[in-house]
Amino acid sequence: MAEGSAVTGERFIPFRKTSIVRMCADEVPAEERESFLAFAELLASLLHHEFRARLEALKDTYHPFNPDTDTRIMVELSPTERQAAQQRLVVGLTALAEDANFERLSPDDLGRAFVEESLMKVRLEADFDDFEQVVFYRRGVHTRQEELKHLFGLRRRTIEFTNYGKVLVYVKFKDAAHFEAEGKDVDDLPFTPGATIIKLFQDVPRADLEMLFPNARVRMRLVDKLLIGVPAVVSGAIVVVTKLIASLIPLLLLLGFWLGVHKEPVQLDQGQLVALGAGLYYIRSSAGRGSPRRR
Repeated sequence: MAEGSAVTGERFIPFRKTSIVRMCADEVPAEERESFLAFAELLASLLHHEFRARLEALKDTYHPFNPDTDTRIMVELSPTERQAAQQRLVVGLTALAEDANFERLSPDDLGRAFVEESLMKVRLEADFDDFEQVVFYRRGVHTRQEELKHLFGLRRRTIEFTNYGKVLVYVKFKDAAHFEAEGKDVDDLPFTPGATIIKLFQDVPRADLEMLFPNARVRMRLVDKLLIGVPAVVSGAIVVVTKLIASLIPLLLLLGFWLGVHKEPVQLDQGQLVALGAGLYYIRSSAGRGSPRRR
């Protein structure tokens, strides 16, 4: 995948902190450069301490909702306390993402991902009614190019697309009562009702945002089924015909000798008989799998 140019208009500065300090120091008079570097180091320490405290508070707030936690919960929250903690989690995560120069994705941006052609050639669908709240943030927008194969790999074409450097996902599923009211078996769901999921992804094409939804399911079009099914049927037919020809050659030679078409006598040894029997059994079993059974 080729690197592309950054899309302007966002707050994110695509440079490391040390690079920014170095570039700023080059603009400072030489006699003041040492003082400026000391100030930059002190400011970085203060910001690091502030954001670390916010991050630890956010992790503590998320702990009762984390479905993947491996540490015990000391105090069980009441429903009212859980609701208040959930609200603090959303507010804290949103503020932290915006201070880190992330931009929130609108519902239109998320819906467009299900309409645009995916780079992975896999169409997905997600039931938005499963969610109590969905928040997507992105940072680092670039225009990139990718070479894709089509026509069974016979041709290649280069496409240009929008790529996100990082995508932050916050999802809160509805409680089990919602799915039970819809007649769904809670145990068969691919997610835990009421769970809260926070994930950070890297290098995500905008057209593939739907893959980040935890309840996404593969949706196959008719053309997709044909692209998968037709080669499978053709290859299966080729195998059956090959087995049939290989198994019937000794019989055809023997029949030709009896009819006087083939002058040399044909002898079927044990190996040929075994191969003939195996081929006929394979053909019979293949035909049995392909035809419906009757009761």
